[in-house]
Amino acid sequence: MMIDHAIITFNVGIQRNGVDMKGKLLSLNGHEMKLSPPNVVGQPGKIDILEVQTLLEAAGISSLDDPLVVFDADLNTTQTMRYSGIIVLVVFTYSNVVTFDLNDIQYKIQVRFINNTQFGTIQIIYRKFPNAINERERHGVRFIFLQTGSLGKFDFQVLLLSLVSGIGLFALATIIVDVLAIVILPESSYYSKYKIDESLVYREIRDGKVKPEDDLTIAHKFKRLEQNELPSEDENIINI
Repeated sequence: MMIDHAIITFNVGIQRNGVDMKGKLLSLNGHEMKLSPPNVVGQPGKIDILEVQTLLEAAGISSLDDPLVVFDADLNTTQTMRYSGIIVLVVFTYSNVVTFDLNDIQYKIQVRFINNTQFGTIQIIYRKFPNAINERERHGVRFIFLQTGSLGKFDFQVLLLSLVSGIGLFALATIIVDVLAIVILPESSYYSKYKIDESLVYREIRDGKVKPEDDLTIAHKFKRLEQNELPSEDENIINI
């Protein structure tokens, strides 16, 4: 199966073809699968080629002759996948998160078998139009391809908005913690006492109405400085 895929983005303004990108096929457990010829995936300059059996193995299906797994009691669980038909989803995910370069886009292919589904179609064959017809019921594997992903580039406005939003959330968290500690919790009176340190009005100090020594905290600081003493590690004065 030859898979020729491409992407185009209008916001970023780029367009890439599958032969211009690196990619890989992932197994059911998320590990990269090692491919052998003629399978080709994610080699620049080459179109992706995958065998049906390789896609089924990536979806965790070892054989189409395995019983069909269904969750509906009305369905016949003795049918095999080959007889009833199955639907397989092939997802292409594009991203430049690893490279942060719009010229170096990578993709990964994930294959998933959709449980509790069957696929079949009715083929009408006219033996003698319009009175004699044959109806032939066909079942098989239906592959549905889906493209998704995210591409981005640096934007200073988005960065600034994210920083401002983060700072606002920190401020809101601080307010909530303060309200809990000072108002709601049972020991709020003690928390309030140690959190809020009332000092003198510095305008009155400049005007000479009061002296710094009148404040016990400031007086204690001045005394320590006059004695050229440094505060010890286990003694700190915190003003908030």
